[in-house]
Amino acid sequence: MYKALPALLLSLFSCTSLWAQIFPFDEGFHGITTYTLPAGWSGDMSAQPYHGLNDEKGLVATIGSTDRVDSALTPWIGPLAPNTEFIFWYRMVDDFIFPSTQRDLRDGDKLELMLSTDSINYTTIYLVDSSNHIPNTNFKKITFTNTNFGGQIVKLKLRAQHCCGGSYYVDIDSIKIREKFVVGVNETEKSRQFSFYPNPVSSGSAIRIMDGLNQSFELALLNCLGEKVYTGKAYTWQTEIPTPLVPGIYFLQYGNITRKLVVQ
Repeated sequence: MYKALPALLLSLFSCTSLWAQIFPFDEGFHGITTYTLPAGWSGDMSAQPYHGLNDEKGLVATIGSTDRVDSALTPWIGPLAPNTEFIFWYRMVDDFIFPSTQRDLRDGDKLELMLSTDSINYTTIYLVDSSNHIPNTNFKKITFTNTNFGGQIVKLKLRAQHCCGGSYYVDIDSIKIREKFVVGVNETEKSRQFSFYPNPVSSGSAIRIMDGLNQSFELALLNCLGEKVYTGKAYTWQTEIPTPLVPGIYFLQYGNITRKLVVQ
């Protein structure tokens, strides 16, 4: 029992004390002092002019035979939604006559996006390497969805690694991490008609859910660990459900639609 206490305290701390951290996350690197990182970031990369979209500032890793790895680490982000969408822009160009020479990747050259819930162990959630990189001097937009960290507070690490050959730049810009709304048949209209209040709500109080289409639907309330704390079904246009006693971030699921609920 006592051995489990630290883990329990960490869980409670993650759900209550850290829930106010950034989400959704949006960093465009504008206004950042040159050769530094945004507030709360750490690592070897830096924001530099002409390394972002439209020749604005962007995050850059300079890697070569003498500096094979560069990385940057964000502040805590989250809690992430059950369906979290990641968006970023990148390009890889040789440092010779920058930025007019595209970089052809070799085996071992790569850019990794990694997530960690403890700042120690990292999981790669996206990889750019010789198998999927298309050489170009223009930026490429990458969009993908991850469902493995729903309800978790994480740090994002961007890690660029050099294999061989000459030095080159890895330019990154406009990083967005946000909830992805899954829209199916008639879900757009359903989302437009679905609402709930109050939000934020006091712990132990009820929230009122409105369904303008007057249809029955399944409900689920998840805590910041992704655990269901309430499930039910609404049959009328207006339904009240109780809220948890523990303050924090929760996610209200309505079919394929997810909304964030703040309990104070």
